[in-house]
Amino acid sequence: MACDTSQISVVNTMVDLIPNADRFRLIIATDENENTVLHSAVASGDKSLVLALNIDQLTGEQQYAAMVKENKNGLRTIDLAKQQNFQEIDHYLDDLLQESAIRK
Repeated sequence: MACDTSQISVVNTMVDLIPNADRFRLIIATDENENTVLHSAVASGDKSLVLALNIDQLTGEQQYAAMVKENKNGLRTIDLAKQQNFQEIDHYLDDLLQESAIRK
């Protein structure tokens, strides 16, 4: 999935309009390959798109659930970031995963 500035702008607008509880349901919704919106954002390789989802504003339990959800290939979002060598995203998700595990 390619990501440009206009797509990030659209994501920011959508996220601002969606309450946290609904945002969680949107983020973990899956496509035919069981990829979540967070998987797609990570796959873009654009950290600003991942950040635009504001997963850090979800509860610790919701953050954890979103990050450990596996796609059809058994990959979590952090696994996908590592596999694609997206180091900034990997570090961000790793830190968030550790924090959310403590808070959940």
